[in-house]
Amino acid sequence: MAADAGRGTIPPNGSLSWAASIGSAGRKNWQDLFDSHDLVPYRRETVKIEVSAERDGAFAVVDIDTLWRHKMTGADNHWKGRVCKIYTKTAAGAWKFIFQTGALDYSSVSHGSCRMSRQ
Repeated sequence: MAADAGRGTIPPNGSLSWAASIGSAGRKNWQDLFDSHDLVPYRRETVKIEVSAERDGAFAVVDIDTLWRHKMTGADNHWKGRVCKIYTKTAAGAWKFIFQTGALDYSSVSHGSCRMSRQ
């Protein structure tokens, strides 16, 4: 299957051609957020930390409550929920943060309605 940019077809090498970069545009977006908003509360509570058996990867489950308030309009942008932060350990032994899920709200899920087991 040939690559067809903009039409949603998958190139022959699939995800190998994908690219993602925060770069200067991403840094500018974050700077714009900090310049245009006040960070009202910034609360974090680490709920769980799990390290892989190989001790080369880990995740942390964190409850967040972050309220951004626009400096001009007063409009609120509330980030609240549970995130999962993923870490990897480099060959040099340093832990590096590599990924985070978006904030998920589990407040309407009853305890015990979803079970996961280890194999």
